Amino acid sequence: IDAARNSVRLGADTVTIIYRRSRDEMPASPEEIHGAEEEGVQFHFLAAPVRLFGSNGKVEKLEYVKMELGEPDASGRRRPVPMEGSETVIPVDMVIAAIGQFPDLSPVESDKAVEGIPTTRWNTFGADPDSLYTGLDGVFTGGDVYRGPETVVGALADGRKVAMAIHLYLRDKEVHSEAKPFNILKGDLEAIEKEQFTTRATSASRELMPELEPSVRIKSNDQIELGLSEEGALREADRCLSCGCMDAFDCRLRRFAFEFGVETTTRLMPQIAFDEISQRDSHQFIALDPNKCIRCRQCYEACSYFQCSDAIDFEDTPNLNTNCVSCGLCLDLCPTGALEERISAGKPGPFHYEQVETFCPHCGCGCNLVLNIKGDKLFTVSTRTTAAPSYGHTCRQGRFDSFDYLSSPKRLKAPLLKKDGKLVEASWDEALERVATEFKRLHQEHGPSSLAAIGSPRATNEANYLLQKIFRAQLGCNNLDYPGGQSHQATLTGLTKTLGTGAMTSSLSEIEKAEVIFALGNLIEENNPIVATALRRANRTHGNRLITVSSTEVELGRFAEPAFIIAKEHKLDFLQSLIKLLLELNLYDKDFVAANTNGIEALEKSLAQVDHLETVARADILPSTFKEIVRALATASSVAFVYSEDFTADANGARKVEAIANLAMLTGRLGQSQSGIYPLYRHINAQGAMDMGMSPSCYPGHVSVSDLKGNDRFSNVWSGQLPDNPGFSYRETIEAAHQKKVKGLFLMGENPIATEPEREKIQEALKQVEFLVVQDMFLTQSGELADVVLPSTGFTEQEGTLTNTERRTQKLRPTPTAPDGPLPDWRILADLLNRLDTGASYTDAQSVYQEIITVVPFYEGLTYDRLEEGGLQWPYTEKNSSGMLTLDDLKKPLEFATG
Repeated sequence: IDAARNSVRLGADTVTIIYRRSRDEMPASPEEIHGAEEEGVQFHFLAAPVRLFGSNGKVEKLEYVKMELGEPDASGRRRPVPMEGSETVIPVDMVIAAIGQFPDLSPVESDKAVEGIPTTRWNTFGADPDSLYTGLDGVFTGGDVYRGPETVVGALADGRKVAMAIHLYLRDKEVHSEAKPFNILKGDLEAIEKEQFTTRATSASRELMPELEPSVRIKSNDQIELGLSEEGALREADRCLSCGCMDAFDCRLRRFAFEFGVETTTRLMPQIAFDEISQRDSHQFIALDPNKCIRCRQCYEACSYFQCSDAIDFEDTPNLNTNCVSCGLCLDLCPTGALEERISAGKPGPFHYEQVETFCPHCGCGCNLVLNIKGDKLFTVSTRTTAAPSYGHTCRQGRFDSFDYLSSPKRLKAPLLKKDGKLVEASWDEALERVATEFKRLHQEHGPSSLAAIGSPRATNEANYLLQKIFRAQLGCNNLDYPGGQSHQATLTGLTKTLGTGAMTSSLSEIEKAEVIFALGNLIEENNPIVATALRRANRTHGNRLITVSSTEVELGRFAEPAFIIAKEHKLDFLQSLIKLLLELNLYDKDFVAANTNGIEALEKSLAQVDHLETVARADILPSTFKEIVRALATASSVAFVYSEDFTADANGARKVEAIANLAMLTGRLGQSQSGIYPLYRHINAQGAMDMGMSPSCYPGHVSVSDLKGNDRFSNVWSGQLPDNPGFSYRETIEAAHQKKVKGLFLMGENPIATEPEREKIQEALKQVEFLVVQDMFLTQSGELADVVLPSTGFTEQEGTLTNTERRTQKLRPTPTAPDGPLPDWRILADLLNRLDTGASYTDAQSVYQEIITVVPFYEGLTYDRLEEGGLQWPYTEKNSSGMLTLDDLKKPLEFATG
């Protein structure tokens, strides 16, 4: 084919290929034959040259005989047989014998160094097919000189095989080939039930390669294939049925079989019918193939006694039932491909991934995750089994739902400015200059109170710190908050008043070890799934007692002894009744209270009007049950008080936190392991946002804006006079905007129109704002109303730190998935700050963090170098690096709240 097509390009009038077999037996590819015909090459099939005629050394005629196909020969092709009397003579000017290619070994044969290498009748070198060793000491072969004329891929494969064989030869001083991996086959395509493919795939023809027109390509030797379009390439890739095992690289059975030298059997095992599998294989995220199950039951045991969901029925093989919460634990434990993850991002395959460690942004726990990336696309999410706080455990959102946005085509690529009522793309310089100019103007015309900023509990510490610094130090404004801030402020206020710290007193891993766990709130399972799992496990696996308090029935109630249903407005009364009965029965820890607390008499006096009998009657609780609970709290060796964000999201939030702290002090278990107070937050950096001062009433480090010494300290650090009156909260900011009191508003990573219940009111409020800035990955509903939209990178694509609900500060490692254009939150804000204050200069996220640890005392020990090794809980000192707040870390004395 090559000789014929090049002859056309060299100017031959007529080019004919004579081939002794039919078109079907021709070894050339169909595309090559078709291309040759398009270029005018003629074919005489079933014809064999017999002799040539000519004169004066020049060929003039060629005689060929017609053939017919007989029985197959050794190659498997039907043998051509001459037909008597079919001789035909045609005129020719040139005859090219193009019957094959073979290596030219003559230069090698004259080289004494390789003299004696065996050769074959096909004029190639002979060698051991497994190691490609030629038999001469230290001499190996491969590629076309061994294979004959084949493909580049084949030569590359030989190169790899030879490299490994030479490595082993140099290491072991003997020749042996690389051990072959252990593989199990389903059989050839004909042996597999076609329903496996026809029910989930459609027939599609191969994409045709676009080429230059024949009239153009015959005039030169330029490349004629133009390449597939992107759409065509995607269609062609999509034709792959992905019928191999996705766990090929991770299969522990395969690895152990290889290590122990198990030989692959050629006997096919009995297969479970496809129609039976399809009835069970209905999970959204997990694909089930019981043919690969080895009956180890790890999935069943883990689901029953670690996850405690009872989602796997196991008779002969596993079956996922409707209890499944999609935590993905069974995927991690399955040693084969019996349980595989369904890949939604691109075509699945057993890929070697680039792994980037990050954290789940779904809730305040901040579980450690590993993003498995190929190119710039995220394929799967796995876990880190040795890293706090989750130790390999995760939930549906972290495993399957949290990172879809990374590959979204709707991500913003450039800043947007509103011009003539429409948002149009602009440069970063133009956009940030507009923001700085407008906020300066509004500050001068309407004063600092006309400005406000809404930060985000999903943004990094560095971003929240810079945003509040801009508005306090440059714009003189305390109108700062974030969604959920009211509930978090209740914890900060209540715990600071009683214990001297505004955060969780221990580690999440300690909760399930407590002898008695008091869980309050409706949304523990919804907001913090891995904590809910720990509570179930505490009861079922460890035999510890779980008591729940909620205003509606909750799933955790199935594991509780008892599960109290208390109306929202009566929960404070419920807690105060527990405290009063604990005091009346004289069951509190008198030694602990006398040595470590202040205000017990005032507490007793403040509860004079509390009637615990009325409380239990109203909640339909038996008095005996109520007393038994009080005794359990008093006598347990360890007690954990756990509450979800919704429990404190009302006007009595701080008082309920104070009541929980009072109970914890009365039990005498504060400051010891397996006990303490565990507030749970919905968003990953809610604790960090509070620590960074994203609050209308607190500077970074929980310092009150009304604290004169604190005000002076931050005024000196930031070189500016700071306001000392609390600003608007999140909801007050929205209300003030509705009343046109807020003229300039900065929204970072938040879309209140979509996330808050009073959407129409919020939409109307944002329309009243004279100058609205939205910083986000997408053009949200709030962004559509903005005057400037600043595109930011995703959470996992940023540098920086975050602090989860247990005070654990962790360092982010950015993924390579961000498109060109968007910038990290901290960089956008650092540039804006520099335009407002030319003295400000931050080169990277670390330089922002260095400033944070100088102004937030309890972050001082959390240096960047230490965070490189893993997350740490504040305060981190040589004396206490465990993460638990001991009595030495709390205020002295502890203070009973009497409000």
